Amino acid sequence: MKKLFNTPPSLYIHLPWCSLKCPYCDFNSYTKSHRKITDEDYYNALKKELKLKKSFFESGIQSIYIGGGTPSLFDISLLYKLLNFLRDLIGIENFPECTIELNPESVTLDKVKTYYEMGINRISIGGQSFNSKHLKILGRVHTSDQLFKSITYVKKYFNNFNIDIMYGLPNQTLQDALLDLKTALTFDPPHISWYQLTIEPKTAFYKQKPKRLLPLDEIINQEKEGKIILMEKGMHHYEISAFSKNNYECIHNVNYWKYGNYIGVGAGAHSKTCKIAPFKILRSSNLNKPEKYVEQSKFLWNEIDQKEHLFEFMLNRLRLFKPIQINLIIKILNIDDKNLLYKKISRLETLGLINIKSEEFWLTEFGKTHYNDVVSEFL
Repeated sequence: MKKLFNTPPSLYIHLPWCSLKCPYCDFNSYTKSHRKITDEDYYNALKKELKLKKSFFESGIQSIYIGGGTPSLFDISLLYKLLNFLRDLIGIENFPECTIELNPESVTLDKVKTYYEMGINRISIGGQSFNSKHLKILGRVHTSDQLFKSITYVKKYFNNFNIDIMYGLPNQTLQDALLDLKTALTFDPPHISWYQLTIEPKTAFYKQKPKRLLPLDEIINQEKEGKIILMEKGMHHYEISAFSKNNYECIHNVNYWKYGNYIGVGAGAHSKTCKIAPFKILRSSNLNKPEKYVEQSKFLWNEIDQKEHLFEFMLNRLRLFKPIQINLIIKILNIDDKNLLYKKISRLETLGLINIKSEEFWLTEFGKTHYNDVVSEFL
């Protein structure tokens, strides 16, 4: 337990502005044209928060992820200054894995080159589809041509990059879905996020569902056939929606899924850390609205109770397809009612959702397609 929680935390930096809010997006993002503060105001607030949280990085830093929103819309000179400030603050010269999300409509070759020069070493491209019809349905503002160009630009400077591709889109045929995937693979990406469109509360799609949503059996078939193509291309399925070549797994996300410590800075960012003696898991959430966040001066921490521990651990750890040691769960989470835990695990085995062997369990193929049902058992 001590080894797990004494590893350095990951850092998440949230840049919340977008050109347009996508109808399926439930992230803390805002249309840039309606904002009430400048990039410089936000930059200064990030510096202030990083200073206040400096002590969390005394043992180092495991990874950095710059997400949003659309980070590629943020003033690039200010981002350059922020990363140099971060280097000086925590006393490192070269970053570990450092990812930034890009949307194709805001990418230029010069911008990609500058990201490389400032020490970013991994790019995640929010492509979603190469099909113009489906991009329009998804409310994306980029074109398929812009997506092609953005990937080409990224490949000139980066050998570590991800392409996001969605399936289960309204009125999408199996052929449409697989063509998107095959097109992405022509760029020989080391990592692909192949994930299903989900209708989340508080989104435009939730308020007014798009027409011709696919039935579950068609979505599952798209997922299955896509997985076959990805694995034939040498990609291994290491997480619910993530496929990579060997040694190109996303370190930042794997830390989340392993229930590691992470520190988030920026509007609406979340943090989780652990204290060993006495054992506590603490969580903190920043104010959501950027104009409120820049005025925030205190970042309060709340202890997670044991029931939440178990649910959050399973919500994250089950996304990885490696066996989970039952004794490790009991130790990490200080489980009092071991019998209840074993009862839940036994029920999932009976339903064919997990396999159990030698005090370890893991998702079956059936369980992988019903991940939400497995996790809900631990609520």
